[in-house]
Amino acid sequence: MPRIPTSLILIVHVLMMFAAPAVLADSETPLRVGLYPGIAPYVMETNPPSGIDVELVQDLGRRLGRAIELTMLPPARLSRMVLAGQLDMHMLHGTTGMGCTITQPLSFWSDGITVGENVREQVKSVQDLNGLQVAVYPAGEAFLRNQLNSLGATDAIVVVVPKTQLMVNMLLRNRIDAMFSEARITRYLLRLDPSSADVELPEPLMQFPDDHRLCVGDPVLAEKVDTAIDAQLAEGLFDRLAQKYIGPPAH
Repeated sequence: MPRIPTSLILIVHVLMMFAAPAVLADSETPLRVGLYPGIAPYVMETNPPSGIDVELVQDLGRRLGRAIELTMLPPARLSRMVLAGQLDMHMLHGTTGMGCTITQPLSFWSDGITVGENVREQVKSVQDLNGLQVAVYPAGEAFLRNQLNSLGATDAIVVVVPKTQLMVNMLLRNRIDAMFSEARITRYLLRLDPSSADVELPEPLMQFPDDHRLCVGDPVLAEKVDTAIDAQLAEGLFDRLAQKYIGPPAH
């Protein structure tokens, strides 16, 4: 066998030292996902994080063969991080995102008006809210007023309350007649209140869907995520998680 010159061995060694590092396979890199914090039961900052959206994202990781790395920040910061390549995707309300591909709905969100027990028999439509107090979180005030006016409830009394939990407490104690919030959040918070054990909520009036989607930086990855979401929907995963955290749907 011919002997390889020492100089050639050194050249090969130096070239290997300066060669580009090996690219990790997708399965070896985590999916970096941004979620909005503090919207129980969708996202809860427990240790470890929990909630409907958290479990849906973790399931996506399993289906794609990727570990999940969660970041919880306000929406504007998450959007900038996806644009900068610091996140692979982030949660999104609605269908408009910047510099990304929007997936089909991951989970389902619907604002609506929940009516209290003290007026339930008299309130069968939005118009029946005239003269009654309807609580709303600050960011939803203008939207609610516009909707009430357009649907003939111009004399409804809109009361701005800073926290959804406080609205629930007020509704249970008949300090307000109705409240405008996300329907599943209302049901979740009712479950946490011992005084609501015998309360059965009707379907909310005037529901406005605003589903959670994912804003994905890479279009190829977005296609894979959509395929995984298809499988979740076919298996009824969202409905099972909603029942796990909230209980059976209102009747």
